[in-house]
Amino acid sequence: MGLLMEINYQELKQVVENIKFEYYEHFSYNGLGYILFPCEYTEEERLNGDCPFFYINSDLADLDIYFANNFMDPKFNKPILLHEILEASLLNILDGDYSTSLNKAHEIANKFDDKYAREIFDDKTYEDYCSLKKKMDELSSNRSQN
Repeated sequence: MGLLMEINYQELKQVVENIKFEYYEHFSYNGLGYILFPCEYTEEERLNGDCPFFYINSDLADLDIYFANNFMDPKFNKPILLHEILEASLLNILDGDYSTSLNKAHEIANKFDDKYAREIFDDKTYEDYCSLKKKMDELSSNRSQN
């Protein structure tokens, strides 16, 4: 439970709600600096099973988040970004091998992006969001099998 105490959900929500999804947008959460790079998800990336959202170490901040702005309805941007920010933040503090830490960070981030989606969406939109998340998990699962 100690790890969950390190998650400031209200602060995370505030960060996400202030994001404008502009190229090279700087923000921070939990002591880490991020730069957001909205980008296009190409057909080639889709065929390769590449993820439309990912983060990498940055030369200009702690992490860069690449966020495909053509992958889904923009109304889902904020909970997906909340997931990516939290997952990256947790991965930075979890102990263990990379794969185990990533899986744990992903599971926790799923709980929080689900909570956020329930707060901001009506029932129908929330169901649509859950369908999107299932599609993304299948994409991720296919990628890890290759």
